[in-house]
Amino acid sequence: MPMHIMTTLVGHLTETPTLIKTKNSHLCKLRLASSRRVRRSHMHENVIANSDTEWVDTDTLFIDVECWGQLALNAKQSLIKGRPVLVHGYIFTQSWIDKETQQSRSKAVMRAHYIGLELSRYVVGSRKSLAGETTYSSYDELPVPHSSELPEIDIDYSSQEDNVRIGV
Repeated sequence: MPMHIMTTLVGHLTETPTLIKTKNSHLCKLRLASSRRVRRSHMHENVIANSDTEWVDTDTLFIDVECWGQLALNAKQSLIKGRPVLVHGYIFTQSWIDKETQQSRSKAVMRAHYIGLELSRYVVGSRKSLAGETTYSSYDELPVPHSSELPEIDIDYSSQEDNVRIGV
């Protein structure tokens, strides 16, 4: 029995997810960019860190992610390009023969078991998946969530002051 090391990546979607209907299921493909944020002073020995020190992304990893079944349908319906997400699953090597050059090719792909929005800068609403949603053949057929009962979810609160009071 093969053993896979489960991995969690945090990053941003580089494109809107694509939904593919297979014979027995649904496949959603997305691409994730994940990087490490450091202060510029940590990259250069002779720079002294202060409050004005700039943060930069480094060691960026771009990886294709796939998910199947209900997770695929939910991901397609819920995610768009640029969203910060957490993806938990395992990484495997996908191999094929290039049709033009007849050369062997391979790439690392992450098979997601769980996907979630990274909530440090967003507030989101949610609802339970409908039982019949697995029978839809395309994204266009998926029901639209009822937004009249949900608060605005596309507001980036990261630039606002920390004036939220808990327990009031």
